Amino acid sequence: MEYSRINKIGIEVSKISLGTLVIKDKNFTTKLIDCAISNGVNYFDTSDGYLGGNSEIILGEILSKYKRETYLLGTKSFFPKGESILQKGLNKKNIYHSVDSSLKKMKTAYLDFFYCHRFDPNTPIEETLDAIQNLINQGKIL
Repeated sequence: MEYSRINKIGIEVSKISLGTLVIKDKNFTTKLIDCAISNGVNYFDTSDGYLGGNSEIILGEILSKYKRETYLLGTKSFFPKGESILQKGLNKKNIYHSVDSSLKKMKTAYLDFFYCHRFDPNTPIEETLDAIQNLINQGKIL
């Protein structure tokens, strides 16, 4: 496997990553992740919106048999997770809730990467960035 260094932070990420947009069969996905890891893949990408959040649950269950320091984990947030206007977008409340929920679902203490799934025209970028910086300061996002 070939790896690339992420900016100046020293993390080396596999040039091939495994996304979890379409997890339908846990047995197949387990075999796929096991094969990916045995071939050097060290980055797994998901979103709190994939399969209504179930993608994170399944990914967390499968990865739980591996030491957390051996793989990189990233998730995203933006899409609605409920009826409330507060349960969507990139406002502070939704980002905090999304990250905390993702950590619980994936049974991990931190995320290596967190992405804004898309631009939110209804939330000032400063609010979004402040929320992410606060989560970095708390150690929930590296």
